[in-house]
Amino acid sequence: MANRSVEHSATSMTSTPRADAREAPVVIAGAMRTASGADCDSWRLELVGLVEGIARFEQWSAQQIDQVVYIVEHQPASALMPDLHHFRDRAAERISGPKFSNGAER
Repeated sequence: MANRSVEHSATSMTSTPRADAREAPVVIAGAMRTASGADCDSWRLELVGLVEGIARFEQWSAQQIDQVVYIVEHQPASALMPDLHHFRDRAAERISGPKFSNGAER
């Protein structure tokens, strides 16, 4: 498994210039809002942590981890919230177990 950490990822994210480093439009709770570069960096950092945690749990290869983290670090701000929701749900499922679509536990 890759020897990546959230701290390492945060450093590489802030030192790599991105097109969306300034304010960027994102959809939050169904409404278009403007998120600051600091918000986007915070969400990116959280997303990298979630990806790395799930990767450890699911025993991803180092190549898989590097590929997904690269995508997270370079994706547009508009993709952050949907990806955060997806990986938060996956992490919660790993902790509490899978649920049926109506919310009942399996």
